[in-house]
Amino acid sequence: MQRACLYCIAGSRFVFSPESRTVAGFWTVEAQPIALSSSASDSELGDAVVACLMASRQRVPTPPRDERLELSALLAACEARTWIALMRKATLVSIEKEGSRIRVVPYERQGPRRGYARLDAAAI
Repeated sequence: MQRACLYCIAGSRFVFSPESRTVAGFWTVEAQPIALSSSASDSELGDAVVACLMASRQRVPTPPRDERLELSALLAACEARTWIALMRKATLVSIEKEGSRIRVVPYERQGPRRGYARLDAAAI
């Protein structure tokens, strides 16, 4: 499976973040996020999704524990100074590709300590 996360900052921007699955089985950010203005064209948005899905990999080395939460590139792309600030202003969906199937999964904010929770029942 390939996966990209889309952080939507209302009235401001879209930030696409490619994710890769580690050998330990969790998802991690490996590549630089792509930030686009909220006025980006459908073509630009589609190109960002494709680029992120192409950058997503399986069975990457598990990063050391202190690097798992390395969010500086994501925070900068979202124009947020902290995870708490990002949680306050961004909604999140993941775009997942397995074979020819594409699935969009919304997430619910659960606060800065718990992060976002997948809403698989609402996936399309």
